[in-house]
Amino acid sequence: MAEQAWHYKPEITTLLREFHENYARQPTKEIDEAKQRHTLYTDQVARELRAQGKCSRIEYTGSSYEGVKVSNDIEFDIMVIQTAGSRQLTPIPASSPGFYKLKLADGESATDEFKDIIDGNRCLSPVKSVDSFFGTLQKIIDKHSDVFRDVKLIRHGPAVEMDVSRGNDAPWYSVDVVLAYEVELGARKRVFVAKQPTTIHGKTPQEKDTWRLSFSLEEKALFDGMDSDKGCRRHVLRILKVLRNGEVGLKKLTSYHLKTALFYEMKEGRNWNQSELGPRLIGVLRRLYRAMAQGRQPHYFVPQINLLDGIAPKTIENMKCRMERVSNLYLEDCLNQKHAACDVIELNN
Repeated sequence: MAEQAWHYKPEITTLLREFHENYARQPTKEIDEAKQRHTLYTDQVARELRAQGKCSRIEYTGSSYEGVKVSNDIEFDIMVIQTAGSRQLTPIPASSPGFYKLKLADGESATDEFKDIIDGNRCLSPVKSVDSFFGTLQKIIDKHSDVFRDVKLIRHGPAVEMDVSRGNDAPWYSVDVVLAYEVELGARKRVFVAKQPTTIHGKTPQEKDTWRLSFSLEEKALFDGMDSDKGCRRHVLRILKVLRNGEVGLKKLTSYHLKTALFYEMKEGRNWNQSELGPRLIGVLRRLYRAMAQGRQPHYFVPQINLLDGIAPKTIENMKCRMERVSNLYLEDCLNQKHAACDVIELNN
């Protein structure tokens, strides 16, 4: 009988749990402490935006809320979703899947809400929209300077970042504030974001001034129900992040690539009990390896999008080799012999 693969041996569960506890736990205490201040600030911003008719609801997204953060750098993500006036907008597909222009519907006149942020083609400009949004947020912070005395807004292209200090100018946490519109697309309401005009975790759109179809809420729903059976799915993703961060050759492999591989593995109906942590971890690693070998990783919600688009073939080939090393050599050595490299892994989410 062939020798049992190392990752299927019962003792691997103990080793993986120890590895997770030492290197891959979410910094829950630090996140919970920051969340108290974060919630206070977000509530104040939401009240002001609603009073101005510029916010329908706030959605909390990202790894800190999904329970899969491994970095000690505390970061939050919120989506400011606007539905008022969205009935005036019609999504027009761009040439790249997942990107749309938001155009004023035929016969509609630009209301005060839109008149300064539409272009000559009657399309909502993401850049102008975020310009206006940034200005609105800055006025709120200036108006309530006593509340937001430790907050600084930074404009990063189409993104708005809120940096919060502890009162002595020491950085505490940051918030990525994303402007979004909820618009009907087919029979459903979908969320479009003015976040990154470069890629949808993959290919660069050819047209400018496009909005990205967001799947953050769908991903959040998957995480909300994840491990309700006391499974090991989050453990797998956190361990993957740590292993990825310890390999310079995998720096092009983003957390979104890892998350997508996990989602696909979850569809297979496998046993995710804690006792299966080893096989499930290797299952996701091998899925990533196959994606590198094929040069294609389909987006989970829009499979025609290849998440590896935009990465040089040579880089993908190198990542494939590094992935094989992680799967077959590095992980086993790291777990069984407490490889010194584990002690110096730089934890970046």
